[in-house]
Amino acid sequence: MQIIRENTETYTLYEQSGSTSSYAGTEYVDNGKTADLYLFSPQDITEIVISGEQDGGSLQGLCLPDQDISEGDRVNYGQGRYEVENITPMPDATNPDIYELALTQVVESGLQS
Repeated sequence: MQIIRENTETYTLYEQSGSTSSYAGTEYVDNGKTADLYLFSPQDITEIVISGEQDGGSLQGLCLPDQDISEGDRVNYGQGRYEVENITPMPDATNPDIYELALTQVVESGLQS
């Protein structure tokens, strides 16, 4: 746990605003929520889609259980924005020591700040 504490950085979390439009989709806003995260192992991914190739990425992370982070929250890392896809309590859900995070890069029509 000490390694996690020593390597964390404070990130702003962007949460779903609840308002959507058929054109822009769901908006994510900065509600002043932050979390201390240890993010690592960024990977570039190229997917084949009907219209051709689509670039994306993934990211791994760790945080302590006292952090207020939820699946669906988004965070800026490097030149991209990533969405928390999965939070896995380790070693188990009843008494976690750490949370393992899986994040996927998202493309937004316009970054909200």
